[in-house]
Amino acid sequence: MALARRRAMIVELRMADSMLSFTKIAELVEEAGLAGPRYSRMSCQRDWKLALQAFMSEESVKRQRALINMRYARLVRALWPKAIQGDTKAVDSLVKLMAEQARLNGLLAPQRSQLEISMHITQLAEISVAAVSVGMDAADLPPEARQLMLDAMRRHFHDLQGQADVVELEALDDAG
Repeated sequence: MALARRRAMIVELRMADSMLSFTKIAELVEEAGLAGPRYSRMSCQRDWKLALQAFMSEESVKRQRALINMRYARLVRALWPKAIQGDTKAVDSLVKLMAEQARLNGLLAPQRSQLEISMHITQLAEISVAAVSVGMDAADLPPEARQLMLDAMRRHFHDLQGQADVVELEALDDAG
């Protein structure tokens, strides 16, 4: 039991003041009677790491999620009657709580967002020609074949320039 209290104290002190040294924390833990007189900075750091590992274990995360869900359920029960009677603040709070609970439990689908990258066709052409040129160097193409490919690319991009000034790219954001 003293070990759990000592580690809890270390976590509290470290989180309250991240600039507090492990040497000072070790002294405070010793003064609180949670460690013997030879409790060192290294022992304190080891306890800190082990406390964090225990906190972040899969079982611990499940327990924390269950505790948060119970708190959300309690808040929902308290707000529900007010929301049903038309209290708009209660409705807003409920919507936020339920959305956060859904996020916590992984119930939200990934959100699709659009990323627009504006690039002039001439810039795209320059980059593409340079990349293909490097690839052709690596492939050791004869100079005639190399020149034919580069000329074809330049013509293609020249034709594109008349059709559009901007290229748009879409990305799927999985950070739902």
